[in-house]
Amino acid sequence: MRGHGTVTVGRDLQKAVFRVVYREVNARIQTQALALGGEVEFLSDGEALAGTEANAAQTGRPWALWAEQARVRRAA
Repeated sequence: MRGHGTVTVGRDLQKAVFRVVYREVNARIQTQALALGGEVEFLSDGEALAGTEANAAQTGRPWALWAEQARVRRAA
């Protein structure tokens, strides 16, 4: 199914949603950086792992925001 989207996984729903939301944000940033020209320095495997570990503790706040936004939309 190449070219038909992405699959996102996480240890739980909260982490999977965090990853899919920020995958889109990061793709937009990367696209803008590439449009500027020049070299883009990607993270090393170690840097990516460190970022993943750092983000693991940070999913609660955005999750609470998204849950509240969903409640407001549902009530409207």
